[in-house]
Amino acid sequence: MFCAYFFPEYFIRILKMMGEEEDQAKEGGGGGKEEENEENETFNKNDDDDDDDRSSKEYHEKWSKFTEEEMQKIQLEEAELKREMEKLSVANELEKKTKKAQEEKKQMLREAKERWEHSEEKEMSRRVTIEKETEVTRAIRAEELEQNSKSLHFREVAKCSYEIKKCAKPIKIFIESAKDTTISCAGTVKTSTMEIWNCSNCEITFESGAASTKTTQIDECENVTLLFPSRDTIGSIYHATTSGLSLVFTDESMLDGKNIHVVDVDDNDFRELQKKEENEENNDGSSSNSRVRQHVTRFVNGKILTERVIRGKDEFPTTARELNANSVEEAEAKAKEERRAANKAKGNEAFKAGDYGSAIAHYELSLQDTELDSDKSIVHSNRAACFLKLGRLEEALKEAERSVSLDEKNVKGNFRVGLALHALKRYGEAVKALEKAQSLEKKKQNKDIENAIRMAEFMGRKQAAETSA
Repeated sequence: MFCAYFFPEYFIRILKMMGEEEDQAKEGGGGGKEEENEENETFNKNDDDDDDDRSSKEYHEKWSKFTEEEMQKIQLEEAELKREMEKLSVANELEKKTKKAQEEKKQMLREAKERWEHSEEKEMSRRVTIEKETEVTRAIRAEELEQNSKSLHFREVAKCSYEIKKCAKPIKIFIESAKDTTISCAGTVKTSTMEIWNCSNCEITFESGAASTKTTQIDECENVTLLFPSRDTIGSIYHATTSGLSLVFTDESMLDGKNIHVVDVDDNDFRELQKKEENEENNDGSSSNSRVRQHVTRFVNGKILTERVIRGKDEFPTTARELNANSVEEAEAKAKEERRAANKAKGNEAFKAGDYGSAIAHYELSLQDTELDSDKSIVHSNRAACFLKLGRLEEALKEAERSVSLDEKNVKGNFRVGLALHALKRYGEAVKALEKAQSLEKKKQNKDIENAIRMAEFMGRKQAAETSA
């Protein structure tokens, strides 16, 4: 049976065919008695031939057959229309969900940006910043630090000389992009922490053991000299991508130069690796896979010792010596695997919690410790999913394509290439990528992929219709 909606069309077809029969019977009719008599004679002559006799069995069989054929056609048309309506319903529902998800992403990004700006503003409000001064000499006292309630930040100063008085007790000291500058510190740093980065030809003097910081971080610097009152007051000096780092001990004789310790780190092999990866990055657009190699210099068992820093899954800095490892390489290999797995797990947790920015960061850290292409492919695919959630479509496509380039059989990688292309309104390409994902899927039916293909095909047809209109 078929729905009542189609009865009018059905009867129209029947009546039309019957009307055509009658028209054919009347053709040439309309003229005088002579023609009518000839027609009657012809009819009488063929009286035995009852094909046109509406009371005959053959006539009814003919129309019964025609009726059945028309009913079948209408049923097929009805089924096709029903399928199209179902596709349209699914497509419209997916489109609504997509629009809703995009609005949610935009709102989430706005909130994340506001949180970041607020935290950055809050952090900077806790600092007293001295910046962009040239050839200035001056002292810094407690009142400048709002009665020692602020950190002290030197930024982009050149050829200056600063003296932090004993009464001044900053929470922390930051020295950024300073050149040809000296800083003398007599006051105690409350957190006993100093950070120095992107500086050149600078000298920092700690006037006493109390003023010496227990933790000093130095990155991307050239020719930095730290003056301590004695060897046992240097604390832990963490340094990376820094050359010309020297330690001077003011309680020792300067005559023989033994009071100066030049920190010598042989990183030539590492620099060669970085150059190689930079060249690869230029060729294929991928990011570097090497973590920055860091060292720590301390006073250990009566001597100054510089060691490679090993960071495990919790990122706590240690050394091969402290881990009782047979070699630095053994300790680093074990720590590397721990970090890879831990950061990937943290990325997954952040993704599930909807914190896609943190997930991207954790996946990036995991990549730095990932060796196998198949494992890298998975992480790049995960990053693509994060960028899709954030609405950063070009980045999502780049990550997904990188995933597929590392492992062309990665189903999720191909799927996310398709999703990114769809979101970029490149529907034809999206269908191809999604069909490839479907062909690689071990499960015979994957509703997500099937729905995505259906949606991309629908949107492609819609786009084509709008273009041609």
